[in-house]
Amino acid sequence: MNIILFIKGSVGLFTYKTLLEHSDFSILPIVHRKNIEALSFLPPECISFSDESDLISIIQEYSPLWLVNAWSDFIFTPEVLGSVKHNVNIHPSYLPWGRGSDCTSHCLEYNYPIGFTFHSMTSSLDDGEIYFQKQIYPPQFSTGDIVQSLLIEEIMVHLKKYLPLILRFELSPRAAPVYDHTDKCYAINTRKMTEAARVRSHDTFDTVDELINWILAHHFSPNSFPQLLIRHQKFSIQRLHD
Repeated sequence: MNIILFIKGSVGLFTYKTLLEHSDFSILPIVHRKNIEALSFLPPECISFSDESDLISIIQEYSPLWLVNAWSDFIFTPEVLGSVKHNVNIHPSYLPWGRGSDCTSHCLEYNYPIGFTFHSMTSSLDDGEIYFQKQIYPPQFSTGDIVQSLLIEEIMVHLKKYLPLILRFELSPRAAPVYDHTDKCYAINTRKMTEAARVRSHDTFDTVDELINWILAHHFSPNSFPQLLIRHQKFSIQRLHD
Protein backbone atom coordinates (compact mmCIF):
# COMPACT_ATOMS: atom_id res chain seq x y z
CA MET A 1 0.00 0.00 0.00
CA ASN A 2 1.58 3.27 -1.16
CA ILE A 3 1.29 6.12 1.33
CA ILE A 4 2.58 9.65 0.88
CA LEU A 5 3.33 11.19 4.27
CA PHE A 6 3.67 14.91 4.89
CA ILE A 7 5.89 15.42 7.91
CA LYS A 8 6.78 18.30 10.20
CA GLY A 9 8.23 18.34 13.72
CA SER A 10 8.18 15.56 16.30
CA VAL A 11 4.68 14.35 15.39
CA GLY A 12 5.63 14.01 11.73
CA LEU A 13 8.75 11.98 12.52
CA PHE A 14 6.89 9.83 15.04
CA THR A 15 4.24 9.08 12.40
CA TYR A 16 6.93 8.11 9.91
CA LYS A 17 8.62 5.73 12.39
CA THR A 18 5.24 4.27 13.40
CA LEU A 19 4.25 3.44 9.83
CA LEU A 20 7.64 1.88 9.14
CA GLU A 21 6.75 -0.81 11.69
CA HIS A 22 4.10 -2.17 9.31
CA SER A 23 5.44 -4.17 6.39
CA ASP A 24 2.32 -3.68 4.26
CA PHE A 25 2.89 0.10 4.13
CA SER A 26 5.21 1.64 1.55
CA ILE A 27 5.97 5.15 2.83
CA LEU A 28 7.17 8.15 0.86
CA PRO A 29 7.92 10.95 3.36
CA ILE A 30 7.60 14.41 1.92
CA VAL A 31 8.26 17.84 3.37
CA HIS A 32 7.73 21.41 2.23
CA ARG A 33 11.11 23.07 1.77
CA LYS A 34 10.28 25.78 4.30
CA ASN A 35 9.78 23.08 6.99
CA ILE A 36 13.04 21.14 6.50
CA GLU A 37 14.81 23.02 9.31
CA ALA A 38 11.99 22.08 11.73
CA LEU A 39 12.94 18.39 11.47
CA SER A 40 15.53 16.97 13.87
CA PHE A 41 16.00 14.04 11.49
CA LEU A 42 15.37 13.86 7.75
CA PRO A 43 14.49 10.37 6.49
CA PRO A 44 16.92 9.38 3.70
CA GLU A 45 14.11 8.74 1.21
CA CYS A 46 12.38 12.04 2.01
CA ILE A 47 11.42 14.28 -0.93
CA SER A 48 10.95 18.02 -0.66
CA PHE A 49 8.62 20.16 -2.74
CA SER A 50 8.36 23.89 -3.31
CA ASP A 51 4.88 24.51 -4.71
CA GLU A 52 1.60 22.87 -5.65
CA SER A 53 2.53 21.89 -9.19
CA ASP A 54 5.72 20.28 -7.90
CA LEU A 55 3.66 18.36 -5.34
CA ILE A 56 1.07 17.13 -7.81
CA SER A 57 3.83 15.81 -10.08
CA ILE A 58 5.29 13.82 -7.17
CA ILE A 59 1.87 12.39 -6.29
CA GLN A 60 1.15 11.39 -9.87
CA GLU A 61 4.49 9.60 -10.13
CA TYR A 62 4.11 7.75 -6.80
CA SER A 63 0.38 6.92 -7.18
CA PRO A 64 -0.40 6.70 -3.44
CA LEU A 65 -3.59 5.18 -2.09
CA TRP A 66 -3.40 7.48 0.95
CA LEU A 67 -2.17 10.99 1.70
CA VAL A 68 -1.37 11.41 5.39
CA ASN A 69 -0.73 14.88 6.80
CA ALA A 70 1.26 14.65 10.04
CA TRP A 71 1.57 18.17 11.45
CA SER A 72 2.42 19.88 8.15
CA ASP A 73 0.89 23.34 7.84
CA PHE A 74 0.63 23.10 4.06
CA ILE A 75 -2.86 23.98 2.80
CA PHE A 76 -4.10 21.23 0.48
CA THR A 77 -6.15 22.56 -2.42
CA PRO A 78 -8.98 20.61 -4.09
CA GLU A 79 -6.56 19.87 -6.95
CA VAL A 80 -4.07 18.20 -4.61
CA LEU A 81 -6.73 16.31 -2.66
CA GLY A 82 -8.32 15.19 -5.92
CA SER A 83 -5.08 13.57 -7.02
CA VAL A 84 -5.30 10.88 -4.29
CA LYS A 85 -8.10 8.47 -3.38
CA HIS A 86 -7.98 8.84 0.40
CA ASN A 87 -6.49 11.22 2.96
CA VAL A 88 -6.27 11.76 6.70
CA ASN A 89 -5.07 14.77 8.68
CA ILE A 90 -3.59 14.73 12.20
CA HIS A 91 -5.05 17.97 13.55
CA PRO A 92 -4.13 19.38 16.98
CA SER A 93 -7.57 20.57 18.07
CA TYR A 94 -10.91 19.15 19.13
CA LEU A 95 -12.82 20.05 15.97
CA PRO A 96 -14.86 22.04 15.16
CA TRP A 97 -13.07 24.28 17.68
CA GLY A 98 -9.56 25.35 16.75
CA ARG A 99 -9.76 25.29 12.98
CA GLY A 100 -6.70 26.61 11.19
CA SER A 101 -3.31 27.22 12.80
CA ASP A 102 -2.02 27.87 16.33
CA CYS A 103 -4.91 25.85 17.72
CA THR A 104 -3.62 25.62 21.29
CA SER A 105 -3.23 29.39 21.70
CA HIS A 106 -6.60 30.06 20.14
CA CYS A 107 -8.50 27.54 22.27
CA LEU A 108 -6.79 28.49 25.52
CA GLU A 109 -7.42 32.20 25.04
CA TYR A 110 -11.13 31.75 24.42
CA ASN A 111 -11.65 28.79 26.77
CA TYR A 112 -12.61 26.35 24.00
CA PRO A 113 -12.23 22.55 24.35
CA ILE A 114 -8.65 21.26 23.97
CA GLY A 115 -7.92 18.06 22.08
CA PHE A 116 -7.02 16.53 18.74
CA THR A 117 -8.76 15.04 15.70
CA PHE A 118 -7.90 12.54 12.97
CA HIS A 119 -10.09 13.56 10.03
CA SER A 120 -10.36 13.58 6.27
CA MET A 121 -9.51 16.78 4.42
CA THR A 122 -11.93 18.54 2.07
CA SER A 123 -12.07 21.82 0.19
CA SER A 124 -13.35 23.39 3.43
CA LEU A 125 -10.49 23.72 5.92
CA ASP A 126 -10.62 21.29 8.88
CA ASP A 127 -14.16 20.28 8.03
CA GLY A 128 -14.10 16.64 6.90
CA GLU A 129 -15.35 13.35 8.28
CA ILE A 130 -13.86 12.31 11.61
CA TYR A 131 -12.02 9.02 12.18
CA PHE A 132 -11.11 9.67 15.79
CA GLN A 133 -10.95 12.58 18.21
CA LYS A 134 -10.33 13.07 21.89
CA GLN A 135 -10.70 15.96 24.30
CA ILE A 136 -7.98 16.40 26.92
CA TYR A 137 -8.13 18.25 30.22
CA PRO A 138 -4.83 19.97 31.13
CA PRO A 139 -4.22 21.02 34.75
CA GLN A 140 -5.66 24.40 35.70
CA PHE A 141 -3.48 27.38 34.76
CA SER A 142 -1.36 25.37 32.30
CA THR A 143 0.55 27.59 29.90
CA GLY A 144 0.43 27.13 26.16
CA ASP A 145 3.73 25.28 25.96
CA ILE A 146 2.67 22.82 28.68
CA VAL A 147 -0.66 22.15 26.99
CA GLN A 148 1.09 21.65 23.66
CA SER A 149 3.43 19.06 25.18
CA LEU A 150 0.53 17.17 26.76
CA LEU A 151 -1.33 17.29 23.46
CA ILE A 152 1.60 15.88 21.50
CA GLU A 153 1.98 13.03 23.99
CA GLU A 154 -1.70 12.12 23.64
CA ILE A 155 -1.58 12.36 19.85
CA MET A 156 1.39 10.00 19.66
CA VAL A 157 -0.26 7.38 21.88
CA HIS A 158 -3.49 7.32 19.88
CA LEU A 159 -1.83 7.75 16.49
CA LYS A 160 0.14 4.55 17.02
CA LYS A 161 -3.09 2.70 17.78
CA TYR A 162 -5.56 4.18 15.32
CA LEU A 163 -3.67 5.35 12.23
CA PRO A 164 -2.87 1.81 10.97
CA LEU A 165 -6.55 0.91 11.41
CA ILE A 166 -7.58 3.95 9.38
CA LEU A 167 -5.15 3.17 6.57
CA ARG A 168 -6.33 -0.44 6.38
CA PHE A 169 -9.97 0.71 6.26
CA GLU A 170 -10.68 -1.01 9.58
CA LEU A 171 -11.93 2.19 11.17
CA SER A 172 -14.71 4.03 9.35
CA PRO A 173 -15.18 7.77 9.70
CA ARG A 174 -18.27 9.45 11.07
CA ALA A 175 -19.87 12.56 9.66
CA ALA A 176 -18.28 15.90 10.40
CA PRO A 177 -20.06 17.85 13.17
CA VAL A 178 -22.78 20.24 12.07
CA TYR A 179 -22.21 23.78 13.27
CA ASP A 180 -22.86 27.40 12.39
CA HIS A 181 -19.95 28.51 10.23
CA THR A 182 -20.75 32.16 11.02
CA ASP A 183 -20.23 31.62 14.77
CA LYS A 184 -16.86 33.14 15.70
CA CYS A 185 -16.00 30.27 18.07
CA TYR A 186 -15.63 28.02 14.99
CA ALA A 187 -13.71 30.57 12.92
CA ILE A 188 -10.44 29.72 11.20
CA ASN A 189 -7.41 31.07 13.03
CA THR A 190 -4.21 32.13 11.24
CA ARG A 191 -0.62 32.76 12.33
CA LYS A 192 -1.05 36.50 11.68
CA MET A 193 -4.09 36.56 13.96
CA THR A 194 -2.10 34.82 16.71
CA GLU A 195 0.79 37.26 16.41
CA ALA A 196 -1.59 40.21 16.59
CA ALA A 197 -3.40 38.75 19.62
CA ARG A 198 -0.09 38.28 21.47
CA VAL A 199 0.08 42.02 22.12
CA ARG A 200 -2.80 43.55 24.09
CA SER A 201 -3.39 46.89 25.74
CA HIS A 202 -3.95 46.69 29.49
CA ASP A 203 -7.35 48.39 29.19
CA THR A 204 -8.86 45.90 26.70
CA PHE A 205 -9.63 43.19 29.26
CA ASP A 206 -13.13 43.09 30.74
CA THR A 207 -12.44 40.45 33.41
CA VAL A 208 -9.52 38.94 35.31
CA ASP A 209 -10.31 35.53 33.77
CA GLU A 210 -9.95 37.02 30.30
CA LEU A 211 -6.54 38.41 31.23
CA ILE A 212 -5.38 35.09 32.72
CA ASN A 213 -6.54 33.08 29.69
CA TRP A 214 -4.72 35.46 27.38
CA ILE A 215 -1.47 35.20 29.35
CA LEU A 216 -1.58 31.40 29.47
CA ALA A 217 -2.54 31.10 25.80
CA HIS A 218 0.44 33.04 24.49
CA HIS A 219 3.11 31.75 26.87
CA PHE A 220 5.23 29.41 24.74
CA SER A 221 8.59 29.51 26.51
CA PRO A 222 11.31 30.01 25.34
CA ASN A 223 10.22 31.37 21.97
CA SER A 224 7.23 33.64 22.51
CA PHE A 225 5.46 35.42 25.33
CA PRO A 226 2.40 37.66 25.71
CA GLN A 227 3.17 41.36 25.63
CA LEU A 228 1.12 43.85 27.64
CA LEU A 229 0.90 47.35 26.22
CA ILE A 230 0.89 50.03 28.93
CA ARG A 231 1.21 53.69 27.98
CA HIS A 232 2.66 52.75 24.60
CA GLN A 233 5.31 50.51 26.17
CA LYS A 234 5.43 46.74 25.70
CA PHE A 235 6.08 44.52 28.71
CA SER A 236 6.80 40.86 28.02
CA ILE A 237 5.19 38.46 30.56
CA GLN A 238 7.68 35.68 31.21
CA ARG A 239 8.86 33.14 33.79
CA LEU A 240 5.41 31.74 34.56
CA HIS A 241 6.87 28.31 35.33
CA ASP A 242 8.80 29.73 38.31
